[in-house]
Amino acid sequence: MQTATHELSKLVEEILKLNATKEGTRVVLVTTHVYDERMADAFRIALNNLNVDFLRLILPPKATPDHRFGNPLTKYALEVMKTADLVVSLSSYTWWPMAYAPSPVGKIWMHSDEFTEVMMSKIRWLDVMIPEEAMRRLFPTEALIKRTIEGAKAMAKAKEIKITSSAGTDLVLRKDGKKGHRQCGVANEPGMWDNYGFALVACGPLKNSANGKLVLQPGDYMLQLMTEVKDRVEIAMKDGRITKIEGGLSARILEKWLAQWKHPDSYYPAHIGWGTHVEGAVWVGSREFTVADAESYPGIMQIAFGRNVFDTTHPMVGLAGQNVTPSHLDLQCLNTSFYLDGAPVVKEGQIVHP
Repeated sequence: MQTATHELSKLVEEILKLNATKEGTRVVLVTTHVYDERMADAFRIALNNLNVDFLRLILPPKATPDHRFGNPLTKYALEVMKTADLVVSLSSYTWWPMAYAPSPVGKIWMHSDEFTEVMMSKIRWLDVMIPEEAMRRLFPTEALIKRTIEGAKAMAKAKEIKITSSAGTDLVLRKDGKKGHRQCGVANEPGMWDNYGFALVACGPLKNSANGKLVLQPGDYMLQLMTEVKDRVEIAMKDGRITKIEGGLSARILEKWLAQWKHPDSYYPAHIGWGTHVEGAVWVGSREFTVADAESYPGIMQIAFGRNVFDTTHPMVGLAGQNVTPSHLDLQCLNTSFYLDGAPVVKEGQIVHP
């Protein structure tokens, strides 16, 4: 349900305050050429109410030689963004089934050299890509922020990740020296990126380190395919790469999705972690379910495959990967246990880390 724009702007003010926005803060409010005008107006009103110095930047569409929309971040746009303290990027409320690479409306792509270039200038960046209902329901509490940061600290210290499940998952990955990445909807320090409404801990594992078996069960979710897993899927991994996918319909769909990219690095893990939004996230089947819920549901184990060239100057934000395949696929698994150096963080889908 939508409320009046002035009511939405009050919520936006609270979001901006969480993100260290105050009088004198320099903000660039950016969208692609397709955007939600009501949401943009709410942010404009809120920024004016906070007496912020801000610019409104609308990026023009950029087409690639094969007639697809490309990354709209031009050199000129990058230089404008680098002058800001905070970039707020508003995306239209769509989630596309066939690719993570630029969406039909020319989405700003975080796994790109251009995005990394902006973040290396130590600006702050907040993405907003969920509808108003989810913005209210997933507002980050102090407990959520603390829970997520503590999880990221534990992830940063660990060298080995192990995931298991009663369904048969038994997978080990290494992350020696890699960041513990946190998302809790707050970009309040230089170099931070965040995605409002999302709450999770993750890391980019070492490329060749994954060995074992990942089992998907009915009720799990394949995000970019926008579909629940319908039947058991067994994924064998050796020296970091998927070597075999076995099962029924869901296995064949997954197999075809990965094969379409014709790139060997589509089969390597991009990141792995767990969801932390105990307070508000809902699961598949709820009318309110969004991409933020899929990645933030408490205790969900998320493992992604493909591109992971996303990094910032902040020690708790980024994957620092080198995988440049055009694909990126997120798999969300229920009832999975997650161990860091042998210590349980999640047991059968329930967060147990103190």
